[in-house]
Amino acid sequence: MSQVRIPEGTTEMKLRRLVGILKDKAAVSRAVANSQFASLHVAILRATSHEEAPPNEKHVAAILAAGGCSSRLRASRCVAELMERLTKTRNWAVALKCLILVHRILREGSFIFQDQLSLYPFRGGRNYLNLSNFRDPSSAVTWEVSNWIRSYATYMDQWLSTCRVLGAFFGRSLEPCMATGLPNAELATELAALRDLLAAACECCQPLAPGNSVVLGALGVVLADTWELQEEVLHRLEEVRERMVGLSPGEAVEFLPVVEALAAQEDIFGGLLRVDLAGIGCLQATVRAKGLSAKVRDSLRAVSEFKPLVTRIKLGWSRDNFSQSARFVRDSANGFHSGSARSQGVILERVASDHWIYDGNESLI
Repeated sequence: MSQVRIPEGTTEMKLRRLVGILKDKAAVSRAVANSQFASLHVAILRATSHEEAPPNEKHVAAILAAGGCSSRLRASRCVAELMERLTKTRNWAVALKCLILVHRILREGSFIFQDQLSLYPFRGGRNYLNLSNFRDPSSAVTWEVSNWIRSYATYMDQWLSTCRVLGAFFGRSLEPCMATGLPNAELATELAALRDLLAAACECCQPLAPGNSVVLGALGVVLADTWELQEEVLHRLEEVRERMVGLSPGEAVEFLPVVEALAAQEDIFGGLLRVDLAGIGCLQATVRAKGLSAKVRDSLRAVSEFKPLVTRIKLGWSRDNFSQSARFVRDSANGFHSGSARSQGVILERVASDHWIYDGNESLI
């Protein structure tokens, strides 16, 4: 008699959920009995339970309020408890809810809370959250969700890195862009950081099996960032466009690879954007950033490839009869000629006050 395989969604999944509920109750009991900050620890445990549903807003609000007080010790203890739960769990729901809490604390928490979390000495560097090896091998579905959790953790690592470059957090603490006074090198560095964050957001927006409310909740927080991200990109691209007139070919080359990569990411993100989660405002900002990045990219390419066709030299002759290049002599109000150029059929003609056409190519005199 052949064995009958139990479907994954019936007894096995019910057993896993029952075990998760028992673990949560045991953890809450230990926290009440042993923790100095029992109410805070219990709120963290209940907000990051094994239940496959988004964190309860009541518990999230309690955690944010606890970090909003003036006690740095309380905020530090909250961060330590949250990070310990994140790094020890192997359950996808617990790990994902912990990441959502980290994200919301950084966006909505008080300065003390943000400071304690951003500087928490766990790993540091680019792999701050240390979830590159996280996996929940319970089933094919949890394996797929684990891939998304690693992408989300990578996004949060890049989020922290980008905010360090910008000097502020996304959310209520991010002030209006002040790119006008930045040197070209710093402006290019900020654009590169925003490009990397947009690339990480694109990984989070990759299509996933529908119906997972926890993943959709996390994706909603990511897309809330992207609206502000696109506004920051727009401000800096506008600044690059304003500087275009004064950029030399060498300076344009510094901006070109960054803007080219940014324009490519904008194309990718535009195709992945979930308007139902992001909202019409994010869509409009994305469309504007996509169009502006393409225009700035094309302009930078033109400037970087520009080569003066007429050499500027000082001459003792009157400008009425000669151009600033000794090779050309005025033969009409809007034209010059030389023996070598005429023999090749090349004529220099004026189309504006300082713009000329040399053999069909626009140049400056």
